Amino acid sequence: ARALRYWGMVQEKSGALTLAEALFTLAESLSAEDDENRAACLEHRGSLLRQQRDLEGSEQLLQRALEIYRRTEKPWLIADCLRELGGTRLLRGYPEEAYILLREALERYEKLGSRTGQAGCLNNLAEIERKSGELAAAEQHYRAAFEMMRVQGHHASPIPLLNIGQIQRSQGRFQDAQESFLSGLSLARQLKRRVPELYACAFLLDCQVHLGSQKGWEENLQRALQLSESTGLVDPEIAEAAER
Repeated sequence: ARALRYWGMVQEKSGALTLAEALFTLAESLSAEDDENRAACLEHRGSLLRQQRDLEGSEQLLQRALEIYRRTEKPWLIADCLRELGGTRLLRGYPEEAYILLREALERYEKLGSRTGQAGCLNNLAEIERKSGELAAAEQHYRAAFEMMRVQGHHASPIPLLNIGQIQRSQGRFQDAQESFLSGLSLARQLKRRVPELYACAFLLDCQVHLGSQKGWEENLQRALQLSESTGLVDPEIAEAAER
């Protein structure tokens, strides 16, 4: 069952979300006597449902996972699940509750000495600031998150770069935004992460319209459509970017 879960994690990172979900579900069904693995499968499924915008289903699975982690007293796993749950609550429109969950996760990561975990929380806390209009604070926290991830090497993520680009784009700084999106796109391709690559291609479209890059716009539109079909990802921000 654990091998199935690890295989699902590989598929999720590569963007094969449907296959990953099937593997996590199968692994969970085989983990009746392994609470930690069952909870991990629930957490992964919850994360996938969030990406597919089934936010209620995501929250239910993450809550179940968190209950098991708290019962079995797994500090690292509790922190990870709190961060995931905070992300889902934010997308459901509950920033105050998301903030409480993310702050608890951040404090736990600090005690555990996890720079990668702290970076993930900073990125999500910056999301709260961005959505509430605190753009300067959000950009600062995104940059801090990216730097923490960059120092960790194999834990690097293009997500903070893409979020920085969104702030720059919203301020009409299209050249800066394009550079941020291109940096995120390069890192996503280097890491073979198809979901962040999809976000980067879609977010670039608006910048390239404003900057007059017709060829780049056409190439990124085609790639975004291919990735959307192959990953099955549903995201309003991607749809909005493609329609601009």
